[in-house]
Amino acid sequence: LEPIEETAAMAEPGKVDAVVCDIREEDQVEALVDGALERHGRIDILVNNAGGQFLCPAEDITPKGFRTVVRLNLEGTWLMTHAVATKAFIPSGRGGRVVSVTLTPRNGIYGMAHSSAARAGVESLMKVLAVEWARFNINLMCVAPGVVDTDTLRTKYPPEFSEYLKSGLLAGELVPAEDVAQVIAFVVSPAGGSITASVINVDN
Repeated sequence: LEPIEETAAMAEPGKVDAVVCDIREEDQVEALVDGALERHGRIDILVNNAGGQFLCPAEDITPKGFRTVVRLNLEGTWLMTHAVATKAFIPSGRGGRVVSVTLTPRNGIYGMAHSSAARAGVESLMKVLAVEWARFNINLMCVAPGVVDTDTLRTKYPPEFSEYLKSGLLAGELVPAEDVAQVIAFVVSPAGGSITASVINVDN
């Protein structure tokens, strides 16, 4: 809860609610969406940005480890998207916008077989739902950041891994987190128009 409250405190008082939810658990997802509708009356935008993985050679990933990452990144995204669509977007008749943050594993990322598979699944899921839910005026898309400059990247992974990731970047520079936020803000704004079923890459 603490880091969520810290983020919420950056906004004007009363504008952001800090709520803990394990997106792998259907009952918690349902409660989160119901609570948001109760407090605010409507939901217009969903950004799926929760996720996680651990660095591990493919041959050493256990079945449990693989399932854990896929369940969080893929199933969690599905549960959130389905709940918001069926409880808010479709019943309201107004539709809405969904942005799912993935990865940029176009050439494969060493040690990330589980996460790459899950995120590729998310991208395909968004494309299918964009086709199925177009009749409800729901736009769905993915934003795939490159290697984002975060405290997690600098502290959770070995320096050699960061250098390996940077070596594949066109400009050799990490992507500022603010750049990713600005892209998401654009595609969910009126200026984003009817962007849907797209995978937008943010890369340096």
